[in-house]
Amino acid sequence: MNSREDLSVLIVGFLRGENIRKLIELSQSNSIQSIYLSIDGPRNQIEHNLQEIFVKEIEEYSAASKLDLKLWRRKSNFGSAVSVIKSIDWIASEKKNFVILEDDLVPNEDFYDFSRFCCASYVNDEQVLMWSGNRFFNEENRVNYPLPVHLPLIWGWGTWSDKWKELRSGILDGRIGFSLRRSLSTQSFLAAGKFRAQDGRIDAWDLPLASYMFNQNRLCILPPVNLVSNIGADIMATHTVNDTWPLFVKAEHLLVSEFEFPKDVKLATYKEEKLIRSRIYKVKRRHIFSVILVKLLDSIRKIDPKFNETLEARLNSENI
Repeated sequence: MNSREDLSVLIVGFLRGENIRKLIELSQSNSIQSIYLSIDGPRNQIEHNLQEIFVKEIEEYSAASKLDLKLWRRKSNFGSAVSVIKSIDWIASEKKNFVILEDDLVPNEDFYDFSRFCCASYVNDEQVLMWSGNRFFNEENRVNYPLPVHLPLIWGWGTWSDKWKELRSGILDGRIGFSLRRSLSTQSFLAAGKFRAQDGRIDAWDLPLASYMFNQNRLCILPPVNLVSNIGADIMATHTVNDTWPLFVKAEHLLVSEFEFPKDVKLATYKEEKLIRSRIYKVKRRHIFSVILVKLLDSIRKIDPKFNETLEARLNSENI
């Protein structure tokens, strides 16, 4: 297997200085040699002061431990979508293989082993564009092997620099193509989310990503058990307000050397995707008309977009 180079880590942060420090230390203890820390700018003076404190502590820790830490701290706040995408652009311009951890995540040590396994095992598989540390349905759909699905889970995930180019292009692709061989309600639901994200009406990048992967038959590799917990309903949360499932789902032990490799995993993949669609993305049959209704209602209500520019325009801004 050709891994091309060892794994690097990108931490996308905002206000959770304590957890960023923990992510750095955990990555170090798992032999990560290169860590990139990207911090979106503050929205007010209080957030600026908080960032000043923890950034100084992290810089002092990095110097004392001789850590290869690269820091990109922005002066202005650009929102979640632009922050994540531009941060991945940054690490992808310098590294071949990497994982992305946002500052509300807590992976276990096995996440790094699984990431190294996926990084090496699927590097030449053109259909596989990413892997994830999430697995929320292992009790309902038991497997002991990496499970490919067409819907991405992004609470701790990884990819390769060349495959990120395709993912990024897919996030910004405005075309809507439907296939009768795939769930029409899922396609329409994701297309509606993609339209609103690209138009600047919501601050999201995950729905355009999911729409592209699902429609283009691309794969995300899941572990047999969950390897990353999300603590995103804490006092620092900017998007998450309720500590509902699957937040705080515990991370479990995984031994990569004990993987099984069955020839046919289609039934397990089908069952997993059905669970992800209904319980993670919350797609219903009524969503078959989502993309039509969203465009129609938005045009009638003339709701002002969350941002004054499209997602693509904001990504291309010279102010970032």
